[in-house]
Amino acid sequence: MPVPAILAIVMVLLVAAGVGGYFLFSGDSSDPGAGRPANAIPRLWEAASPVSEREGQNENGLRSMWFNNDDIIYGDGEGVRAYNRKTGKKKWTVKTPKGAGEVCAMSAEPSDDGVGAVVFDAGGDDCSYLSVVDTDTGRTLWSKNLQDGHGAERQPRVVVNSKVVAVTIGQTYAGFSVARGARVWELTARGHACTNSVGLSPQYLAVASDCPDAKPKKQLELQDLEYASIHSRSRVRTTRS
Repeated sequence: MPVPAILAIVMVLLVAAGVGGYFLFSGDSSDPGAGRPANAIPRLWEAASPVSEREGQNENGLRSMWFNNDDIIYGDGEGVRAYNRKTGKKKWTVKTPKGAGEVCAMSAEPSDDGVGAVVFDAGGDDCSYLSVVDTDTGRTLWSKNLQDGHGAERQPRVVVNSKVVAVTIGQTYAGFSVARGARVWELTARGHACTNSVGLSPQYLAVASDCPDAKPKKQLELQDLEYASIHSRSRVRTTRS
């Protein structure tokens, strides 16, 4: 395609972007009000967000945001902290557990009861220190160091529902009571040479396993994490190799 034609298409797309283009490029202007469209969304407040090497790791990474009735809770290189939605005033910061370091990840969402989970560096770039917090106050309900000695964990996953905090951290695939942190379940391999793939949501745990020394060799299992006593415990689909 000729260069002039490509440029013309780009200009059409930029014009079509409308107000979105303003938000994308307005940071280059020394005057915040310069060239603002009449229908631009007003900015209520702004706050610094320090860069972290861990930002953007995945959907459970530091760009997660939690909300309650009054605040927005955000995580980045400065930790997990709450700002008043209307004023932008910082209200609290989640306390770093003793012996822990930088924040590694947050649960994508808190539970409906206002409980969220944060994973900290437990040392040696091992993201395995789990803290469960009250999103109204920032108070830590409980913490656990889940280091397992099998190497550094750099992509922890954690989800929360009304009853359980479920994690995949290193070799730990487990659920803990929201209230007290007691371990309520732990995933164990069906055989001695299994390859497992695990998916987590606040409601379900899905495990696809390939075990050459077990029958069936391949299996997919779905477990209800929140209402196991009401729903069927698991649904299993097997395939033959």
